Amino acid sequence: MIRPRLTTRCTGLLLLLSWLFLMGSCAGFPWGEPRGPRTHALLLNGGGEPASNYASHVEHLRGVLAVLEDSGIRRADIAVFASDGPDPAADLAIARARPDSGEFLTHKRNRGRSIRYINTEIEGVEIHPASRAALAQWFEDEASEFRAGDRLLIYVTDHGTRGKEGPLSNRISLWDGEHVSAAELGDWIDEVPRGVQVVMWMSQCFSGGFAELAQEDPDGSRCGYFSTTAERLAYGCYAEVSGNVGVGHSMRFLDGLQAGASFGEAHQFTQVNDHTPDVPLRTTDVYRRRLLEQEAARRDLAFDVLVDALLLDAWQDPQRFEEELRLLDRIGRSFGFAGTRSLVEVRERMRAFPEVNAKLSEHSKAWRAARKDAEEALYVRFEEAMPDLHAKMDGAYLRTLPRKQRKELKGMFRATFDQWVKRQPEVIERLDSLRRREARAGAIEYRMEVRHAALERLELVLLEVAVQALLEQDPSKPAAAGLASLQACEDFSLELPRLALPEDRPPFPSYDSDIAAARQVLPGYMGIQFRQARPEVREEYGLESGAVRVRYVYEGSPAAAAGLLLGDIVVGPPDEAFTEPRQIREWTMFQEAGVARQLEILRDGEPLTIELVPGEHPGRFPDLPQPPAPGDPAPPLSLESVRGDLPETLVGEGPHLVFFWATWCAPCKASLPALMEWAAREGVPVIAVSDEEASVQAAFLEQYEGPFPAIVARDPLRAAHIAWGVSGTPTFVLVDDAGAVLAHHTGYSAKNGLSLPRFR
Repeated sequence: MIRPRLTTRCTGLLLLLSWLFLMGSCAGFPWGEPRGPRTHALLLNGGGEPASNYASHVEHLRGVLAVLEDSGIRRADIAVFASDGPDPAADLAIARARPDSGEFLTHKRNRGRSIRYINTEIEGVEIHPASRAALAQWFEDEASEFRAGDRLLIYVTDHGTRGKEGPLSNRISLWDGEHVSAAELGDWIDEVPRGVQVVMWMSQCFSGGFAELAQEDPDGSRCGYFSTTAERLAYGCYAEVSGNVGVGHSMRFLDGLQAGASFGEAHQFTQVNDHTPDVPLRTTDVYRRRLLEQEAARRDLAFDVLVDALLLDAWQDPQRFEEELRLLDRIGRSFGFAGTRSLVEVRERMRAFPEVNAKLSEHSKAWRAARKDAEEALYVRFEEAMPDLHAKMDGAYLRTLPRKQRKELKGMFRATFDQWVKRQPEVIERLDSLRRREARAGAIEYRMEVRHAALERLELVLLEVAVQALLEQDPSKPAAAGLASLQACEDFSLELPRLALPEDRPPFPSYDSDIAAARQVLPGYMGIQFRQARPEVREEYGLESGAVRVRYVYEGSPAAAAGLLLGDIVVGPPDEAFTEPRQIREWTMFQEAGVARQLEILRDGEPLTIELVPGEHPGRFPDLPQPPAPGDPAPPLSLESVRGDLPETLVGEGPHLVFFWATWCAPCKASLPALMEWAAREGVPVIAVSDEEASVQAAFLEQYEGPFPAIVARDPLRAAHIAWGVSGTPTFVLVDDAGAVLAHHTGYSAKNGLSLPRFR
């Protein structure tokens, strides 16, 4: 009796639903007709870990979300994956200035910036965890339901790493140590139904590797825009802009999209206005280069020769390439040099940058080292001025305090340190001067790195023109269809209201002006290696703590021209003795090249005055002598005898083995039985050489009971160690009767024995 009533009710309900569906169809509700194509978006910031999950990543996500929603894309069609997802734990690093901290103080106890951590949140947005499992599930459940005609935009703001097995092994960093490679992302994209166009927009390091997903039989179903090539870092890996908000590929691309530009137009705007080392790249750029490489191989021509020949043809009709010519000039103007018209011009400029940058990098490092020396000396003076406060900062003592009290004590220490330094304006000026020069050299070095990226951007434009010229020679090339399909995919637009693009950013200083500025921060150069004079020597001669002993004089250096010798003690300019360890470096760097200065020195305990004419810093310190190779003449031995008779020369006295050792060196002692057995069998005298004091060696020899060479010598200034290229102990150098090196070997193990002729 109950069943008929249920059946009647169900039938009535079905009739009612059918009537509502019919009325909705007539009224134009969505279920009355097939929906049109939709754009879906997957936004990803893996972040890696809290310390490397920068606030700029979340700002990028917010900017992209705003553009997508303004273009009419439904929030339900946008999926956001970021760091640990909905987990409320703090996962985002926010840099903040430390209050009341002098800018000139950069000592490890008093850094100018600190980091706090907050949870990743975007108002009104559900955030999914940036994990492999969550992404794989989304492609399986959501992306597989897309319909033909839809588009999927994949946006990535993240860290990336370069793979070891080619571009497809390049990876995006996910959360908590996970990664996804280009090949793996390609497998997930394969789950998207046919007819759905996938457009990638990626800003991580080595992102260009993901362009390879569109290169195999391109049909227009996949394409993308990338911040850099498969081999290059992106801007976030450069200290000058790392973590900064408002810079880089994503932000300039957003500037273009917000003005209603298509993706292609936004890419072009970014090429000109992104003043970072990024190299904006499209899938078509990779495809064009591959096409030209194949054509060069077919014609048996060098790649550059083919490209410049095609460009020469193209420039015969400049009006046809007016847009590309204007772009070349805009890029050049933006980065401080003239636009280019050939690949050979790009290559010539590229060759100059590594050498210039290497010099600037060394200059910046030299100023940084001098600044750190000055800061360390300042800190030592502070410790001496306030020993009681310094004693409280001992790590063992701090660990005994409650956390709050420890924090208060550290705050008081910083405040006291700041106030103490600020009462010494000459110190502030000195440190500021060092920091300014360091910063200026670093800024010029960074701009040179950006210019190198700009040259790569120019190259991509030139290749685009060259391919157009190539296809005009043979429009029937099969590659033309693949290129056209990729271009159609890249012609992606969010259809926002059209506005004027922002004006081009102010250009870099010219290349020549940066070179001139670099000369202004060029450190002076003396050309020595040194170490602080020993306390007993300083006490004997009444020297300040800044006195240094010369350990090595570089050949052809200003120091060599001034007559400085190994073992000399440099005191400082007349009446201005160096008072801090390594102050000689700072003094030298501030000297003007070519202007003579006097220095007081001690030579064998006698005071002398020399005239030094500092030179220009060479950009990198010359290499020290390398170990003599077999067949090279043995360097001279200038030693002091500890035991036995030293030969006056190694030439004409039969073979000798020079054994560099130390009393504390366990492998040296372990090698002695084998060494002495070999020497006795071969009849080769052994000269044992150490840089330790004669008294230390003598005390060791008195108590050592094993076999040991009869001739023992001291290398007081390490001249022999340097000249013979000794990088560790034990080192064995066998010299023949003619004074030529027969063998040179460092290290010993019982398993391998001695690397000497006829060793058993």
